[in-house]
Amino acid sequence: MWPREQSGPGRLRGRARPDEPSRGVDTRRPVPRAARIAGGLVGAEGVAGVVVGVVELIRGLTAGAASPRGAYGLAFWLIPMGAAVLAGGWALWSGRRWGRTLGVLANLLLLPVGYTMAFQSHLAGFGIPVLILALAVLVLLFSPATVAWLDRGYGRRG
Repeated sequence: MWPREQSGPGRLRGRARPDEPSRGVDTRRPVPRAARIAGGLVGAEGVAGVVVGVVELIRGLTAGAASPRGAYGLAFWLIPMGAAVLAGGWALWSGRRWGRTLGVLANLLLLPVGYTMAFQSHLAGFGIPVLILALAVLVLLFSPATVAWLDRGYGRRG
């Protein structure tokens, strides 16, 4: 085992050996198309969360919201959550397996949101697209190609 070298000019950072791939990225096999598409969709969900959070923050600051406290609360929840989901989308797109966890969790949470908007709040124009998007991302994240890609890094055979 190679000892970790100190950082500095001409030194390696965070790698135990010069031939070791960077952490979390499977350089041996390309990312499957389903995982890349899911990464793009999850990233778009993250961008939407950040944008809505910023809009709510601006509404709260300019007294455009009926309840500034509610606008601040929503903004300070949506901005970090949207950023985390965006990071998960980027991770999937770039071949890092940890992004799947954020994508699955975000879309599992979107399912009841879409259902409530579509069927209980009578906002089918918003709820049904959210449901379709969440289901599509979950199907992509649990597709055989994506699961096989995720399983490769654990040394299993067969």
